[in-house]
Amino acid sequence: MPPIFTERIVRGRARDRTLVGSPAARRRTSMAAASSLPCLVFHHGDDGQHSTTLYSIADGARRPCEETEEALRGKRSWVTSHGRLLVWDPVTLSTFLWDPRAANKIALPQWASPPAAGTDCVLSDDPTGPADCFTVVVLEPFESESDTALWYCHHAGGTSPPSPWTRRVYDLGGSWVSAPWGKFWTKRFVSGLTACRGKFYWPASADKYGVLDFSPEPSLTTVTMA
Repeated sequence: MPPIFTERIVRGRARDRTLVGSPAARRRTSMAAASSLPCLVFHHGDDGQHSTTLYSIADGARRPCEETEEALRGKRSWVTSHGRLLVWDPVTLSTFLWDPRAANKIALPQWASPPAAGTDCVLSDDPTGPADCFTVVVLEPFESESDTALWYCHHAGGTSPPSPWTRRVYDLGGSWVSAPWGKFWTKRFVSGLTACRGKFYWPASADKYGVLDFSPEPSLTTVTMA
C-alpha cells in the first residue's frame, strides 16, 4: 500500500493574471505577498514513521523540514491561518503559536485539557498585525450528541496578559436525517470555521452562514447569504 499524504495548508494561494496597474492588480499583488507561505505536508507511513515536508505551490518543490519535526515531537498541534501552528506541550502544558519559518513563538496561557488535534483552529486576525490583538478558537470534535463545545482565548496585546482558555458549550438544535435503515436525529455543530474582519463564519445551511462573535462573550447567530 503506498504511503498516504495528508496535506494541511498553513497558507497558500495559486497566482492568477490581472492587468498590471489596475486596482485588482494591486490587490492581487498584496495577496501574493501574503500567500508566499508554503503548505506543510505531514507524511503518515505504513510503518508508523512520520515526516514533515514543506511543499511549495509555486514550483511544486518538496523540501525536508527536520526543524519542524523536532519542534513538534511529543506535542499536539493544530494548523491555523496566517502561517502559524498552535502547539501544546502535554508535559509542561505550555501553549503557544509557532511560526515554522522563523521558529518564533507567541505565548498563550497554559491549557490543562485541550481537545484532540486535527480539529478546526482559527485565528481572528494576524497575530503580528499592528493591533496585536486576536482571538484563537478551537472546535472540539463532534463525538457526543449531548455535548457540542468550542474553546477560545483572547490575546489583548501589549503588556496585557491573554485571557485563560475558556470552554463554551453551545446548542444549535438538530434535525432528522434519512438513512437506508430509517430516520435518526443528529445535532448540528460548528464545522469549517473561517475568520473575516474579526468574526468567525461557517456554512450553517444551503442559504445561511453561522456567525461566531465575541462582544466580549461568545454569541452564535446566523445570517442569510446575499
